[in-house]
Parts: sequence; structure tokens; C-alpha cells
Amino acid sequence: FRFLVKNVAKINLCFEKIAYGFAINVNSVAAQMMEVVRPTLARFLEKVNVYGTITSFWKPILLKTLPADQLHPAYGGPKDFRPVKVYG
Repeated sequence: FRFLVKNVAKINLCFEKIAYGFAINVNSVAAQMMEVVRPTLARFLEKVNVYGTITSFWKPILLKTLPADQLHPAYGGPKDFRPVKVYG
């Protein structure tokens, strides 16, 4: 939490370049933390959709926004999915 408060300006600069994002499988504690920091990171969080662990709720929304062939099978993509690059 201290990290967020200390680096709000840097975080906002980074997220100006993001068109939209998804946070999926977010547990209830993390969802509550996002609500706490929402006023501070309002510009960023308006571009991010936050979904819990109910796959049947977020998977259709994700597939309406992103092409299925760009997603890992766990997120609704094809079984033969191959990432362009693996980091880490």
C-alpha cells in the first residue's frame, strides 16, 4: 500500500499508455484494496475491469473484447495457443 501512495504519479504516467486492462480471478481482499485506492488511481482504474473468480461471469466479457486466438486456454483461448514470447 505504501508503494502505491509513494508512486502514484509514476503509476499514472505508465497507465496513460494503456488502452484497457483486465484483472481477473481477483480475490475479495484485493478487490477491496482496489476500491480503497480507486480515488487515488481513478484515471487508471477507469480503464481496468476487475472480475472475481467466477469464470462463467468474466470469460464471455473477455471474449467479446479480445480475439480468442490471443488468449491462453484458461481464459477462453484455443488449446493449441502458443504465446509470442514468454517472460520470466
